[in-house]
Amino acid sequence: MCIVGLMAACEIINPEESIPAYIHIEPFEVTTALTQGSTSSKITEAWLTVDGDFLGAYSLPADIPVLKEGEVELRIEAGIKDNGITATPEIYPFYMPYITQATLKPAESIDILPRAVYRNGIDFAMLEDFEQPPYFFTQDIDGNLNTRVTPSSEDVFEGSRSGKITLTPENNIIEVATDFARPFKEVNKDGIYVYLELNYKTDTQIAFGLIGNHSGNQLPEVFYQPILFPKEEWNKIYLNLSEVVFSLDAETYQVAILAQLPAEMEEAHIWLDNVKLIHF
Repeated sequence: MCIVGLMAACEIINPEESIPAYIHIEPFEVTTALTQGSTSSKITEAWLTVDGDFLGAYSLPADIPVLKEGEVELRIEAGIKDNGITATPEIYPFYMPYITQATLKPAESIDILPRAVYRNGIDFAMLEDFEQPPYFFTQDIDGNLNTRVTPSSEDVFEGSRSGKITLTPENNIIEVATDFARPFKEVNKDGIYVYLELNYKTDTQIAFGLIGNHSGNQLPEVFYQPILFPKEEWNKIYLNLSEVVFSLDAETYQVAILAQLPAEMEEAHIWLDNVKLIHF
C-alpha cells in the first residue's frame, strides 16, 4: 500500500509530458498581379495562430512545437521589420494571412510553404520601377538640376533599369520629390496604414519623407522620418509613413528624398527600385 501511494505521489509531482507535433514553415512565396508591381519582399517572421490560439512570431524558416493533434486550422501572417529595425517587428497589414488546414501528430513534423498576396482594396498610389517614363521623382527641391534620380542600366536590381543618384563634392546634396503635377490624394482616407516599399542600396544615408500640400495660403510642409543607412548589397525595406501622414494631415502628398555626400567621401551612389506607395 505504501509503495502504491508513493508511485501515485510521483505521478502527481512528475506528470507525463505531452509530446508535441512540429510545424516547419518555409519562407513566404510572394505573388502579385500586374498592377501591383514587383514580387520582391523581405518577410522575416511568421506569426502563427493554430485553431484560434496565437503561438507567437518565429524567424523564418521555423520549426515550431505545437501541443495539439488532429485536424487544425493554421493562420500564418507575414511579419516584417518596420522601417528595417529589428526591434520593431510587425505584421505587414497589406498582405493577406495564409490560412490552411493540417493534420498534426505527436513527434511528427509537417512542412508548410506559405504564400503572400496583397489584400483586396489596396491603393497602389505609386509604382516606380524606372523602366519607362513618365517617372515619378522629377520635382527638384534643392535648386540643383545636376542632382536627380536618373534611370540607369548599371547594376540594376531587376528588369532593365533602376534609379540612380550620384553625389560629388560639387553636387553634394539632393532633395527631390515626386512630380507635383501628380500628387497623391486621399492617402489616409480609409485606414491608418501608409507604407513605402522599395529596394535600394546606397553609399550614404538617405532620408525619406512626405510633403504635405494644403489648400489656401498655407505653405507645404515637409516631414522626414525613416532614414536608411549604407548598404553594399541590394536590400528590401518597408517604411512606415503612417505617423508622418497623421502629423501632416494634408490634402495631397508627395514623396521626398534627402541625401548628402559624407565629408570623407569623394563620390557616393544611391540606387533605388520598385518604389511602392501603398495605403487602404
